[in-house]
Amino acid sequence: MNDSIAQNGLDGQAIWAQALVILEPKMTKGSFGKNIKPLQVVHVEKGKLVLKCAPMSLEWLENQLKGQVLATVRGVDEGIVDVSFVADEPPVTSSDPPSLPNSNGVK
Repeated sequence: MNDSIAQNGLDGQAIWAQALVILEPKMTKGSFGKNIKPLQVVHVEKGKLVLKCAPMSLEWLENQLKGQVLATVRGVDEGIVDVSFVADEPPVTSSDPPSLPNSNGVK
């Protein structure tokens, strides 16, 4: 994880931890637990906090929660001027189909 130190001396993890404490009581339990709590800090760079999310949540976070998340994070550290979300890439799997045992039970 590449955390640079933000304006107030906090790293991305510390900023996000404080933001979570502020966001939790402002949201429904379901929305917080499903969409906000799983986010992970990728890095803070040049005033931008980058958070990793599930691919299926990316568009919803950008369109519905980015403003609230940014306002909260800015309340923790004024030096944060933007928040972005990046999709967590699923693990790469082989494109080869799994081998099946033959009639003798041997692969």
